[in-house]
Amino acid sequence: KTLFLWARDRLGNTAVVAQASTTLDATPPTPPSLASPGNGALIQNASPTLTWNAPTDSGSGVAAQSVVEDGGAGIPVGVGGTSQQVGPLPDGTHSWRVSAADNATNASDSDTWSFTVDATAPGPPAFTRQPPAISPPGTTLVFAWTGDGDPTFGGGTFNWQVRASSSRIVASGTVPAAGGSGQVSVQGLAPDSYVLEVQQVDQAGNPGQVGLSAVFFIALPPALPGVPAPS
Repeated sequence: KTLFLWARDRLGNTAVVAQASTTLDATPPTPPSLASPGNGALIQNASPTLTWNAPTDSGSGVAAQSVVEDGGAGIPVGVGGTSQQVGPLPDGTHSWRVSAADNATNASDSDTWSFTVDATAPGPPAFTRQPPAISPPGTTLVFAWTGDGDPTFGGGTFNWQVRASSSRIVASGTVPAAGGSGQVSVQGLAPDSYVLEVQQVDQAGNPGQVGLSAVFFIALPPALPGVPAPS
């Protein structure tokens, strides 16, 4: 709007002696649109960078933005900013949103999203079943174990491998960690000494510590006196 100041003399003559313009803006900026981490995401990084699409304002223009993390005080962000690093955050679920305000103090908020941080690696699995120390060739060997019970987000998978005395890997695989435990059967090992290694990788992708079985042997039975040993 434009305001005019008129003056009139005693003879009725009028003239504009001053004028001023003002802009009325009652419309808030468009709400910022959150981008990443995705809503409900599980992440390893305890200091993530939050990203969003910047708001727009066709009236008085965007004047300020702020990131609100876990309901705390807003972190000021530049007018055209689209990212902000936060943290380090503790393991657990965290919420965030972005607020925007224009030069007429109209404000808008994005949706509120949440993500879960799991930066803690699982500990080593504990074996609950192992084969005898010595087994003959052709024996099916059964191993069982329980996972660490990752306090934030366990599950994931167990990666296992069998190493011979030369450190050569002779068997390997992956089993799901559903329920926090796993089991594997191994067969076809040649005479030698071996160890089974198991590592849990949690749902956030953190690789845990390796658990080692006791050393076990595949060996031919001793020959009886006067009887040749089997070849």
